[in-house]
Amino acid sequence: MTLSAGKRYFAMRLFRFIFSRIFICLVFIAALFAAIIFLCLYIHSLLPAAWALVVAGIFSLIIAVVIMSRPSPSAFRCAWLALVAALPFFGALVYLLAISKPARKPLPQGRAMVCSDSDAEYLADGADYLKRLKERIDGAKEYVYLEYYIIARGRVWTEIFSALRAALGRGVEVKIIYDGVGSALRAPVRSLRTLEREGAATAVFRKPSPLPFYRLNCRDHRKIAVIDGQYAFTGGVNIADEYANLTSPHGHWKDGGAMLTGKIASAFAELFTENFLRADKKRGAARRNCRRKREDADGRRQKRGKTAGAEGAPPDCPADGCGHNMQGSIPSFFPTPADGCAALIYDNPFGGIYEDVSASLIYSATERVYILTPYLCMDDKLSDALKFAAARGADVRIVIPHIPDKRLTFEITRTYADSLISHGVKIYEYTPGFLHTKSVICDDCAAVGSYNFDFRSMRLNYECAAIARGRFAEKAAEDFLKTSAMSAPRVPVKHGAVRRSARRIIALFAPLV
Repeated sequence: MTLSAGKRYFAMRLFRFIFSRIFICLVFIAALFAAIIFLCLYIHSLLPAAWALVVAGIFSLIIAVVIMSRPSPSAFRCAWLALVAALPFFGALVYLLAISKPARKPLPQGRAMVCSDSDAEYLADGADYLKRLKERIDGAKEYVYLEYYIIARGRVWTEIFSALRAALGRGVEVKIIYDGVGSALRAPVRSLRTLEREGAATAVFRKPSPLPFYRLNCRDHRKIAVIDGQYAFTGGVNIADEYANLTSPHGHWKDGGAMLTGKIASAFAELFTENFLRADKKRGAARRNCRRKREDADGRRQKRGKTAGAEGAPPDCPADGCGHNMQGSIPSFFPTPADGCAALIYDNPFGGIYEDVSASLIYSATERVYILTPYLCMDDKLSDALKFAAARGADVRIVIPHIPDKRLTFEITRTYADSLISHGVKIYEYTPGFLHTKSVICDDCAAVGSYNFDFRSMRLNYECAAIARGRFAEKAAEDFLKTSAMSAPRVPVKHGAVRRSARRIIALFAPLV
């Protein structure tokens, strides 16, 4: 007797659910309650412990329901459910402390904007990036904005510090944001105070604190420098000696970024201002009593004579400068900027805009998909896009580090890399040292910014990137090919049952790392 189509569909869905991660987590929780009932009914001497387990089980069950009801990606929910099931009560308590509380005024998820009259130059070396940045600070006339995940004591900061003091002496407005976790124990506090005394405004983005943990979870991972609204820098480079290879904690440090000019620089200035006000909101009026010389964006465009009319704007670019045309969601295919244009992508926590843009670019690629990333840990959306691109004949290559900076994330990166190799994606490991460049090249379009190819960058941190075509993409592709030529092809190694099981467990909790 054959089943009807409806029954076959129901049986297939039931089969998939039984073998899903969510069902396995629910079985763990059910087993916990069964153990509690057994203790209560048959072992009276352990009744107090049983009641404690009952309370812990009910608390964990409530948290599990909360996790399932939150509008977060399934990978995050499965990871949290697994933690709650593996560590009853304690896992639930960690979730309550680590998850971000709802904001009184919800943050915008992020934005993708295409700017006309803009240009992008790819910088393939961290030392060159920092040299160009100092040169632009030396020539600043109106303002210098710096927003970096890491600002650390050392030779690089000493040079930047001297340039900033000289700029303040010329009457230039200086504002600085650095992340409280990324710069912890390394921030040049004394020299920053010196800059404040001379008129600069500085802000620490979420200083480390024991409670609540969510303040440690959503970090300001952006790397932004804006000078006079004419030049902007972004990429993977922080202000620290290792990024210029003055120190070598993990072999040769490979990094890079982009220098942007035109209207997109003003867009980066607005993005900086938004985060500076967020970081500085509790520091009081005295800290914000610095000189505010910067005009608004329209005034600057008129002053520099760069307001674009409908006739002067290149195709696919807004006629009035920067179009805030994509906010909160991305169409099926992201409209990549035309020549003479550049796009700014940024995400706030739980945004996912760059993830959507990257998936769109990968799905639309017909010839090549090149990715440089220090960490590889992604949702099914990007994983499926890469596999499909390889299946339809595109040249899909990814370069990851060979020398790790963190052992756990390195193991996660290799786990995800091996899963892609079996679907035709070519993986290389940068053998000279640690690869920290963050770029995605799809055909004639390249994205360079602060995003790692992992859950944390795509979903939890404050991040940003620039996208451009033409010469920018070709230079990024050339850098990728040079880097891959210095790298070794990744060959998956057959591990024993214990190592394979450990990798599966690590992959399950990867979204929380």
